[in-house]
This record gives sequence, C-alpha cells and structure tokens, in this order.
Amino acid sequence: MTFLNPFYLFGLAAAGIPIVIHLLTRKRPRRVPFASVEFLREVNVAQLRRFRLREFLLLALRVLALALFALSLARPAVRGTLGGKGGNASSSVVLLVDRSASMGAVESRARLSDRALARARAVLDALEPGDEVQVVPFDARPEPLLPAPTPDHARAAKALESIAPRPFPTDLDAAVNEGVDALRRRPRANRELFLITDLQAAGVAAGDSARGRGAAAAIGATGAAAAPGQAGLRFYVLPVGEGAHPANLALTGAHLRGADVTALAPTAGTAAVNAAAGESPAVEVSVQGFGAPASDVAVGVHAGGRELGRAFVPMGAGEGTALVPLAGAPIGGGEAFLPEDELDADNHRWFAGGALGHTQVGFVDGNPSGNTPLAVALAAGQEAGQVQSRRLEGQDLTPGSLAGLDVVLLNDVPELPDGALAALVEFERGGGAIAVVLGPRAHAEFYTQRFFRALSGITVGTARDAGQGQWALRLAAPGHPAFAGFASRLGEPLTQAAFHHAWTLRPGPGSRVLARFAADLPALVEDGRLLVYASDAEGAWNDFPTRGAFLPLWLQSLRALARGSASDDWKPGDRFTVPVPVGEKAPDLRFTDPAGRPVPLTQSVLDGARRLSSPPLEALGLYHLSAGTRALRDVPVNLDTRESNLARLTPDEARRHWSALKPVVLEGGVDLARRIREDRFGHEVGGLLLLLAFLCLLAETVIARLMTPAGATAR
Repeated sequence: MTFLNPFYLFGLAAAGIPIVIHLLTRKRPRRVPFASVEFLREVNVAQLRRFRLREFLLLALRVLALALFALSLARPAVRGTLGGKGGNASSSVVLLVDRSASMGAVESRARLSDRALARARAVLDALEPGDEVQVVPFDARPEPLLPAPTPDHARAAKALESIAPRPFPTDLDAAVNEGVDALRRRPRANRELFLITDLQAAGVAAGDSARGRGAAAAIGATGAAAAPGQAGLRFYVLPVGEGAHPANLALTGAHLRGADVTALAPTAGTAAVNAAAGESPAVEVSVQGFGAPASDVAVGVHAGGRELGRAFVPMGAGEGTALVPLAGAPIGGGEAFLPEDELDADNHRWFAGGALGHTQVGFVDGNPSGNTPLAVALAAGQEAGQVQSRRLEGQDLTPGSLAGLDVVLLNDVPELPDGALAALVEFERGGGAIAVVLGPRAHAEFYTQRFFRALSGITVGTARDAGQGQWALRLAAPGHPAFAGFASRLGEPLTQAAFHHAWTLRPGPGSRVLARFAADLPALVEDGRLLVYASDAEGAWNDFPTRGAFLPLWLQSLRALARGSASDDWKPGDRFTVPVPVGEKAPDLRFTDPAGRPVPLTQSVLDGARRLSSPPLEALGLYHLSAGTRALRDVPVNLDTRESNLARLTPDEARRHWSALKPVVLEGGVDLARRIREDRFGHEVGGLLLLLAFLCLLAETVIARLMTPAGATAR
C-alpha cells in the first residue's frame, strides 16, 4: 500500500486521545465506613460486567474512528505503478496534440482543437511539481515545441496556446512513434505518453498502408523494448470527437472550363474576355459527401471580390459534379465554395484563372499530314479547358520556342538535329517535361544513342510483333495520377484496344514502368520528367485511337507528367518549382501567397539551366507568380481530400491498432486527474476508510444507548 500524503500519518497519534481521556477520567473506588451493611443493596455482578464491556467497546470504536480518519487523510492507495516510491517519484510526460485539418471540425458548437487544448491543460494540472513535460503538436509530422522536456508546467501551458489546426493530413503512427522514442531517451522510471486527437481513421488509413504498417511495426518494436508488460511506459489515448462517423460535405475539385484569355492583358474588361473566349466560361466542380444526406448541394463561385455564379450539384451515391456558369472570366483565378458545415476547411476550393491553369503543351508531330489522333486529342483537351497546345517544328526547336511550355510531346518523330536536341535537354533540365511516342517512323538508334542517353537510362531495342495474337495495355503502377478513373488493380487492362506491334524498351535505373503489354514488354515508362510510349498513336500498330480511353488517358498522362511545373491542383507542403522563363530576370520574378505577401524563391543552376523553388506552401488559396506587372502563373493550393473524411477509430479499434503499447482510452467524461494519479500510485481507498470511520462513530452512538443501564438513564 502507498500513501499519497504520508504526512497525515502523524494523525494516527490522535487515536490515543480517547485512551488518555479514559485513563484520566476513570473513577477510583473510595472506602466508606458503614456501621451496618444490612441496608446496602446486593451488587449485581452481571450488570457490572456488562458496564465494563460497554466501556471497552466504546473506547475501541472511538480509537478506530480516529485512526481511520487519519489514514483517509494520508490517501492510501493500492496496486500503484510507482509502488513504494509514492509522491517522491517524478515522471516524464509527452503530450501529443493533433493539429491536422480535421481538428478544425465543430461538434456541439465546440471546435475539436479547443477541446484538445482543454484536455491537454487538464493533464498538466494533474502532474506533480517535479514532473517534466514535452509538448508535441503533429499533423503530417510531429514537431516538438520545446527544446527539451521541462519541469516548468506554466511554460508548457503557454506553448499549448500556439497550437491551432493547419491544412495538413494527420499521421497518428508517426506521432506515436515520435512520442515513444522521446520517452525512451528519458532517464525517469515513470513515463507517460498522451495522444490527444480526434482519432481520424485516415491517419492510419490503408491509402498509405505500406508506411502505416511499417510505423505500426516500429511502434510495436519500441513498445516491446521498453519493458515487458508496459513497465515504465503508460500510453493514454484521449479522443475529443463525439461520434465514429460524423457527416461532412467537401469540395473535391474545381477547374475553369471554356475560357481562353491568353491574348488579353490583365486589365481587360469582362466583355472583352467573353468575346475573346467565344463562349461563356464555367467552373466544373465536384462534391463528395461523407455520411451526409443525398440531396442537391448549392455551390457558388466568386472572384475579384464578387460572386460570379451559383449552381446546384445533384448528389447521387455520395458524390456529384456540375458546371457552374460564370458571369465573367476570373482572370486571376477564383474560389468555389459550399455552405458552412462541420468542417469549413474543405468547403472552399481555389482554381487558376484562364489559360494560366491549363497545361501548356508543345506538339511536334512526325506525321507530315498533321491530322493525327493525338492532334485531335489535344484540340479536344483545349476545348475542355484542360490543355493549351501549340504546334512546333522539330528542326526549329530553340530555348525561345520552348519558353512557357510545361511539356513537349514528340509524336513518332524520326530524329532531331543537334540544336533541337540541345534545346530539349536544356528544357528538361530546367524543369520541363517531355513525352515521346515511338511509332514506325522512329529511329531506335537515335533515341538510344543520343536522345535517351542525354536524359535517362532508357534504351530502345528491336520492334516486336505479337504474331497471331495480340497484347492488351495492362496497369503496372496502381494509383498513378495518369490512370485516375481507369483500372485500379495491378495487371488489369486499361482499355479493350488490341496491340500488335511495339518497341522493346529497357527501363533505366531510375525508371518506373506504368503499363505493360507483357511481363517482359513495357508499354509506358516514366523516368523523372520523361514519359515514353512503346507503340504508335495513329492506329498503324494498334486500334487504340478508336477506343474511348485514348483521349482521357493521353490528356491525364500529359497533365500528370507536367505536374511539377503546371499550376493545376497543389496541396499544402508542396514546393513550387519553375524554370526561369526565357527572357525574364530572376530578381524580377515575384511569387506571392494568398494574402499578397512575398514568398522567397531560391534559384539554382543545373547544367546551365536556371530554376526557382519555394519553401513548402502552407496556406490554402491562390498563389501568384508574376514578372513586374505581368502575370505568369496562378498556383491554387487546396486541402488534401483525405482530411474531408471525418470517420474515426472506435476505442476498441484504437486498442487493437496500438496493442503493443496497451493503450488506455479515456473518453470525455473521465476525471483525468484522478485517473492519472490512480494509475501512478494505485487506487485510492481513502473514501472507504472515511466511510468506515463514520460507521464506527455511528456504532459508538448505538452501543452507548443500548448498553446504558436503565437506572442510569432514568437519573
């Protein structure tokens, strides 16, 4: 047994007070001489014995009541982790506080982040004066706020005030792993880890399953190494959410369609913009509901301080898309928005304005006629507002002609002169992307010996024939953005097209095979900023151009390839990277955040090509790249859609997930201070002892009344 307030054990001396009083007030018999005893009543010996028993019981009950009262003040506890160390043992404590975007959700008129801070303060209030504490807020990664654990609890409480939700996804495994590692380095015998979070299931989701399993295994290993049976390390999970499946609506996409304003100055009026566009602009929006009722959702679009349009999105099967017609073209980009709900961060989605949001494609066609399926696909993509393309001649490629492009597409070009090849190499090293289609006109020796040797480790072998059979284009890289909406399982066909001829590609050390014709025959190979397709795109070696998958697959592949420099849909934490446009001076380029503040750009030179890169982008909204007064690019940064699914782990799921650490899940109604002290020093029994002391006093009163002689009562 442990006493949390051992000083009060001195109160046991008070139990001797009734004994002292009894001894001091005991009456001694006096001798009285009588001449005759015939008138004395016969002494009742039995009554005298009963009187003595009564006095003994009353004395014992009074002594026991005082002893129990003194023991209850000393706060005795049993089965404590610290054992006999009692209140003299200090602890090392790590507070993991979730600050991911989902913590901005509001439930019962209270924001989850405010509840998390309240629970963190309750933990600090429960700590003993000698305990040291570290505060670690986390989202995608944990970041300790203090240089080292401190016994100054007021300083830790002040550090808590700086924690607020940020637009990043959560990684619960990484946070717990960081906390376990930090505690293992502390010399204190008693260590406590507190995870304060909404337990969002996406934080341990299968979408990042490989890393999640690795983190869980690492946590299990550290937990096992800490000590068998969790000795010296206790792990508390303090959830702040109310339900396992809260409802939420989220904007998951917003893209400008049907507005071509490339030829207009930034000061052009709305009428001029619409006239140049040739059609009314619109924004294509997509909405997803997570547990929300399936009903029409109102979506609005505003830009430049005014609302440009509204529409309703029909929600079927939990998601829906719609076009929002606009009253004018948002030249500098705009924002789509939903009505307020539980999580406001995903009710807004920004998009780039005009052609600045399109992927800029330079098209070099090896077919002299020029009317090829790829040319038709690029024209359709331009009409849909996804790409902007311009035709280039292979022999005339120069750094000036490639300026402002995101990707160059070579369609079955036999070979290039030295000057054009040098311009493409400089374009790629400056951050540009190149897509190559190898058809029957391509010269394998040129691409192997000169083109690919300068850009990657890919080599081209001989052309192969399927003989009497045919090949299918099968997925080899599930989850790649080029295949969004296509097959999702490894080896599944991406199209029903039949392929009969293809070049034999040998990937380099840094290459990635995205699709295959056969196990030993890659069809689509990605190597950094280079994408190579091993069959033709005109129908000579396959019937792919006649299939419905041809257009979306090529447009998505080009947009995914250009993702490093195209302003399409960025996430918080991405770094903006762009080659310095030809003719621009790096000091004249200005990159600003949504509030108009400048963002520093670091310039680097690689093989004579200049490129600029920013720090990780953190704020949601529209960033702008400009040269003087001329706008160059809009960069919309939007919330990762994983944070919109507010589904949470249940307490049982949390216990199973971190079973190696034997977590204790304490929900909102638990008295944290009492539970922490009980787990440290054991279960307090002071209340029981106080009750026994009261019962002793009650028994003393009853016995005093029942065992008092009748005559004494009458007198």
